[in-house]
Amino acid sequence: MRKLCHIKPDAPSSSATVLFRWHPSGTLFAISGTADAGVKIFSFRDGRPRFLATVPLDRDVLALEWSRDGASLAIMEREAATLIVWRTSSRRSRRVETHAASPSFLRWSERADRVAVGTEAGDLFVYDVGRRSGCPVLGKHPDRIVCGDWGGDGRLVLGSADRTVTISDGDGETLEQHDLPYVPADIEFLSRARDREKEDASVSKESPITQRMLINREGKALLLYDVRDLKNPVEHTLPSEYGTIVSQVWYDEHHLLVGCSHGWLVTLSVSSTYEMKETCAQKLYSEALYALSVSPPLQRAATVGDGGLKLLDLRAPTSLELTAESASVHRALSDDTDGPRPMRVRWSPDGTILAVCTPHGAVALFSARLPTAWATCGTRVA
Repeated sequence: MRKLCHIKPDAPSSSATVLFRWHPSGTLFAISGTADAGVKIFSFRDGRPRFLATVPLDRDVLALEWSRDGASLAIMEREAATLIVWRTSSRRSRRVETHAASPSFLRWSERADRVAVGTEAGDLFVYDVGRRSGCPVLGKHPDRIVCGDWGGDGRLVLGSADRTVTISDGDGETLEQHDLPYVPADIEFLSRARDREKEDASVSKESPITQRMLINREGKALLLYDVRDLKNPVEHTLPSEYGTIVSQVWYDEHHLLVGCSHGWLVTLSVSSTYEMKETCAQKLYSEALYALSVSPPLQRAATVGDGGLKLLDLRAPTSLELTAESASVHRALSDDTDGPRPMRVRWSPDGTILAVCTPHGAVALFSARLPTAWATCGTRVA
């Protein structure tokens, strides 16, 4: 892997959390958390990042996320009663009143140009960007909305600190509500994980793939549900020596990669009957694993922890082998970031670029492979 560049913040940030997100096309990325409390957007069309725009903010950023088609970037500020939507085409942003302060959750729909915002008080706000209209749902839950996801059929599933899960339609109207014996830490549909890898128009909205939902139980176990039968989940509890679950990522339809707080990385195979089985576990870090990112096109994983950055080959589900370039990339990153350990890592959607971020807001970019280039002339294609 070749180091492309190192983007330094205008000034070190000590209080704001550094967040960055790739545009679905991989041609743009957004980063927040610098001392000016804004969101900077860079283009990445010619192999080098070029500054494109700044979205000025009044508060620290709590979350930011691109819409599925990349037409909009949603920015959620801490303790703010507004949502900021930056449009890619016009490079302009607008503030949308959400009618509720203290946001806690943000997620775009997979199929429509809609974004859901949940709050500490349990309220919900669904905004349709195309129609420029919002739908507030007060008292959706009696307690904080912790997590959620949109299904491939357009339904919204929300998990709350009140230990319940609601299933709603696209406007936020509750269709079902189920009690849980725990507080969900994260919810994700398998269909969203598939869309990160490729489009597949042949997949029906009612197929098992779009109905499979994974819930992180308080960082201690993973539960796999069929959304049509929430009373009978399949649970997999990890050994306590692994620590709590930091991140879980689908890297194909039948395999999960799980990063744990005590430095462990675990692969799980998932059968057609939803049974989860541990196929490999490896302690990568002596103290802690901070973050995990997977590139399905490359079948590689990138992790950061107290021992720095590590790259792993996922082509063999029963083993986790460090790639040949892992040590050299780690050294290049250590020389370039002036001390602070990397805290976040994220692959571009096509797997060509790896971005690594430090707590002070510096971002190092590495080229994992050359992007495909083509040209046509008459009946010839190169």
